[in-house]
Amino acid sequence: MKEFEIIKHSAAPKLKNPVLIEGLPGIGNVARIAVDFLVEKLKAKKYATIYSVYFPNSVFVNDDKTVEMPKLELYWYKAKKPSERDAIFLIGDAQPGNEKASYNFSKYLVDLAAELGTKEIITLGGINAQQSIRKPPVFGAVTDKDYVSKLQKIGVRFDRKGAVVIVGAAGLMLSLGKIQKMKGFALLAETSADPRAIGLFAAESILETLVKYLNIKISLNDIRADIRTMTTGIPAKKDVLKKKLIKRFNLPQEATPTHYIG
Repeated sequence: MKEFEIIKHSAAPKLKNPVLIEGLPGIGNVARIAVDFLVEKLKAKKYATIYSVYFPNSVFVNDDKTVEMPKLELYWYKAKKPSERDAIFLIGDAQPGNEKASYNFSKYLVDLAAELGTKEIITLGGINAQQSIRKPPVFGAVTDKDYVSKLQKIGVRFDRKGAVVIVGAAGLMLSLGKIQKMKGFALLAETSADPRAIGLFAAESILETLVKYLNIKISLNDIRADIRTMTTGIPAKKDVLKKKLIKRFNLPQEATPTHYIG
């Protein structure tokens, strides 16, 4: 197997100045939850599935007992209104922990984004917190200072409480993209660092910021309903929802160490 194997499900989409939005696993699985939500609500079209030797040497066992390797998926969305943006969404089951592999992985994704006409990258992630809080603020990190005032107008913070290090694809894709003349920024919100955590609070805060920046009109009622169930719902419903989300996002059942922001 090559470093990367890509299976294209359609011809390359014809998009106008698309923005790439990254949704890979990380602290609280915030990015994955947020981008998966956008893919579903916008009915984005699947473009490609990507497998890599850099992913864990394990497979997922489905309910029907078939096995499936960890993968990435690329989706695209064509703006319905002149005020909206065309977008490419990246979601996945894993990202490399090894440093060299993380660079190669991130470079591959940036090159692929460039092939699709991307000139802007937005990455998402969680910031390690002792516990999740309702409505956590969204912090920003940018490749270009011109973003700061624009993002501050939609509530993004740039004070000392934000991240000082972003490890993994959420950070590397921005810097590697900058080398290729792509601009971009990260949106980060505090959440629990437990790898089993489901960072719904942080994902909601980031989604509220993203829809303002992208100028898209979608309802966040579904994720808010999940939040109500997880926080105030009866135990049985909470347990059912938690199992559903663990399965949907391939979250670990047992705690394992995690040391990165992203």
